[in-house]
Amino acid sequence: MKMIECDRCHKKFATYAALRQHYSNQHSNAKWSERYENELIEEGKLQSYKTGIHPNRTSHTRLFAAVILIVIVIGAASVYLPTILSTGAATPDCANFPFAPINGQDLAEHYHAMLLIYVNGQKVSIPDNTGEGDSGPCAQPLHVHASSPNTDVIHIESPQERTYTLGDFFRVWAATPGIGGPSPVVFSQNQIFNYTVGNGFELRMYVNRQQSTDYSSLVIQSHLIVVVAYGNGATDWANYQAMSGGQWPYSGY
Repeated sequence: MKMIECDRCHKKFATYAALRQHYSNQHSNAKWSERYENELIEEGKLQSYKTGIHPNRTSHTRLFAAVILIVIVIGAASVYLPTILSTGAATPDCANFPFAPINGQDLAEHYHAMLLIYVNGQKVSIPDNTGEGDSGPCAQPLHVHASSPNTDVIHIESPQERTYTLGDFFRVWAATPGIGGPSPVVFSQNQIFNYTVGNGFELRMYVNRQQSTDYSSLVIQSHLIVVVAYGNGATDWANYQAMSGGQWPYSGY
């Protein structure tokens, strides 16, 4: 079955009706497109047609499916419930993450920023699914998706209105298990990963074409482009400064 993808947060749904409900819950301020509305109408017509032709078969199918589901649930409970009760492991351990998981919660904030990191002239990309994307069991309010065009884009999807800093994102990055990428995940005015300031090497951060000394305390804002660069006297700092003043490259979010 072909899944329907939300053009706002890239979650997938089996029907346009489910997508419409998701829009109402998560993107109430976003415009419901005419294309989606037309697809929703056609989907309703098709469902009505199927129900009209095979009412009895539909009822029998649903009853059969319900019986099968009950059998599966009872069987699974008999196998796993004793283990869950004895170990207390009913939910994944998210204790290492700095924030509570956002799963299933209504969002008070949803915006995006870009973080570009260069070390000695080489780009260091943020690993896919840092912060477990937006669908992992411990999904954080600051995370990175795996699907294009999300390269180096930090998604801020928070159930509460509050400010988040660049240091908050690095804490999420450092806590994400098995994410790969550079190690240790450290960021301050004197260090990026295992690269430290000194012996002719500098660490600079640029925001809106201006060099910033906020570093980990920088407050993340919508469509902010942050460039962090580590290098020596041969580094083209002006190039990184110009990058930070570029236009937001992605339309629609």
